[in-house]
Amino acid sequence: MLQASLNGMLIDWERAGPERRFEVRVPNVLQAGKFYRGVFGADETFRQETHNGKVFRLGFTIGRIGFAISSEGDIERPLLSSIAEEFGSAFVAVILRVEDPDCMARAAQQAGSGLTRAHQMDPVTVVTDPFGGHWALVKREPVP
Repeated sequence: MLQASLNGMLIDWERAGPERRFEVRVPNVLQAGKFYRGVFGADETFRQETHNGKVFRLGFTIGRIGFAISSEGDIERPLLSSIAEEFGSAFVAVILRVEDPDCMARAAQQAGSGLTRAHQMDPVTVVTDPFGGHWALVKREPVP
């Protein structure tokens, strides 16, 4: 499900299930991994290393959302960048449903992220993490 917001698009990746991953390219895999674990509570699901032991790819889940981070040197273009370009959007942000979006947004900002909110009453805060990824924080609704 795609929605337009804040000159970007929001994608509900939870509906794809954790077996469907998207890729985020970062300059430093270990630093990015530390950020995603510390700020978003991501769980590491796999790790790939070179024959010299240098980590070049990490897999994570945040709830039902599966993604991987890898070195920027890879040739393949990240899926979310391709989607944004195809739809003429500035970015594609993955929706994260969390208990306290404001608290998580503050933690992300303290860790070097930028924040975007259309106005004070907007229920969505888009976090641009220090590695260029976009995440739309929304309040998790109780399950009936």
